[in-house]
Amino acid sequence: MLYSLLEEEIVPLYFQRDEHGIPRAWLERVRHCLSTIPPVFDTDRMVGEYQAQAYEPLARSYFALTSNSSALAKKRAGDAARMERDFSAISISALRVSELSNLKVGDAIEARVEVDLGSLVPEDVLVELVLGHTKAGNDLHNMILVRLLPLTQSRSRKQAPWVFEGSQRMTRSGTFGYGVRVRARAGASAGARGQDLVLWA
Repeated sequence: MLYSLLEEEIVPLYFQRDEHGIPRAWLERVRHCLSTIPPVFDTDRMVGEYQAQAYEPLARSYFALTSNSSALAKKRAGDAARMERDFSAISISALRVSELSNLKVGDAIEARVEVDLGSLVPEDVLVELVLGHTKAGNDLHNMILVRLLPLTQSRSRKQAPWVFEGSQRMTRSGTFGYGVRVRARAGASAGARGQDLVLWA
């Protein structure tokens, strides 16, 4: 697209000159660019965004982590260690998802999952239904993530699994496949290792 724009629109303007040899259409483009692009793409804006969106938040995070003898950093490290130690005990004991064949726009998909979290609690994890168009096999396309929420009454029996439920009203038609995953919540497991803590069903 860039080469087409240059070859078919921009470069020809440079060679279209009036009787004085001036490429007026080209110069009009130059004037337009100079009046519209610098306010949006100049380095002042860029540095300002780095400061507001990166440097200042990172500085605040650093000082928060290291204050009080690095209490918050130690807590996060402990949470990450606990998550890595206990995540392997998680299991999905039951799963129910609505029929996914030949869905129409407006149809509702409902999911119910029973998850044994072991020593962990729902605040440590995210439970999600992953929907996607499918033709054959396990490949999913145009995926939709549906957050499943825990039912507070699901722990009426001691050691009973947690029940997570959720629904999604479809905005696209077709035949869908799905997966259900339990993953470590970002706040409960710091660092790249936490991104690997995922259980699929």
